[in-house]
Amino acid sequence: MNNKGIMGNKAHYIKEKRKMRLRIRIKRWIVKRFFQPTQIALYIIVIILTMSFYIWNQGQGMSLKTAEASEITVPKPDSLKTTEEIVREVARDRGFKDIENLLNVLRAESGLREDAVGSNYHPNGLCGTNRATSVDRGVAQFNDICRYDVSDECAMDTACAVNEMISTVNKRGSYDRWHASKKLRLK
Repeated sequence: MNNKGIMGNKAHYIKEKRKMRLRIRIKRWIVKRFFQPTQIALYIIVIILTMSFYIWNQGQGMSLKTAEASEITVPKPDSLKTTEEIVREVARDRGFKDIENLLNVLRAESGLREDAVGSNYHPNGLCGTNRATSVDRGVAQFNDICRYDVSDECAMDTACAVNEMISTVNKRGSYDRWHASKKLRLK
C-alpha cells in the first residue's frame, strides 16, 4: 500500500465524519426547537381540539361552510331597540332636555356599548382611597370606587345606568363626573 491511499481514505473519513456531525447538530437543533415536551403537548392539544370541534359540528348537523344569505334570519327592526333609542326613551320619560349632550358623553365614554369595561390606574389613589386600580363599567362608565353605590347590574344595564347618570347630572348641574365632558367642553 502506498501512503497516498491511506491519506486519501483518512481525508475522506474526516470529511464524512464532519458531515455526520453537522447532520447530528441539525437534527438536534430541529428536535430542540420544535419537539420540546411542552410543544409536543401543545401540538397534541390543538389536534384534539380541532378534531373534537369538527366532530361536534358534524354531530350538530353543521358544516364549516359559510351560511347562505337566505339561511340568515334578521330580527325585525322594531323588535330590538338600539342603545341610543333606550337612552332617548329614558331621558324623555324623566323629562331630561339635554339629550344630545347626554348621548355625546355616552358615545365618548363607551361608544354606546352597555358591556364596555375600562380599567384605570391611579398611583395616588382615587376618591379618598388608597386603591391604585379601578374599573369603569357599562354605557355610562361608572367607576367602581367613586360610584360604588351603582351596582354592576345597574351599570351594565342601559336604562338603569342612564337613569343614574341623569340623576347625577341633575343633582350636580353638570357632566363634570365624566372625563369625556372635558373633551366635549360641556359644563
